[in-house]
Amino acid sequence: MIDIIVFIGCVLCGYCIGKYIEKCIAVKGLFYQDVRRYTVGLRENVTGRQLELDKFNGEFTQNCSAAFADYLTNGKCKCKLSKNQKKNLLDFFGNLDCVSSVQLSEHLDYYGKILEDDCRQVTEKEASRAGVYGKLGMLLGAMLGIMLM
Repeated sequence: MIDIIVFIGCVLCGYCIGKYIEKCIAVKGLFYQDVRRYTVGLRENVTGRQLELDKFNGEFTQNCSAAFADYLTNGKCKCKLSKNQKKNLLDFFGNLDCVSSVQLSEHLDYYGKILEDDCRQVTEKEASRAGVYGKLGMLLGAMLGIMLM
């Protein structure tokens, strides 16, 4: 009887761990979708409305994911990013204080393409396969449960 309880416990723990990893990857996918929307919206703001950056960020944080809103307000990212992705984000947000709107438009065009590639990579390689982690965790939990029996 204890063997069955151990087996079911291992399967449930594996499933929960897999779902947690799946949620983290989904949050990262939403984060990068918001990064892409932010670059497009900021480019439109520079050419059209010309709001101050703080006011634009305040409006944007009302309609984006919690992870990206936290990144805009505090500068801390809760997502697990690779070194290259962190570098690209820091370079993009670190150089938004350009002298002229022409320079800012060029900066947005350049880093917009880089961040678009990062977003495509996250979406295609990570977020599209996130559903597998719950099943994989359950399978690994079942294997561990069988080994412990």
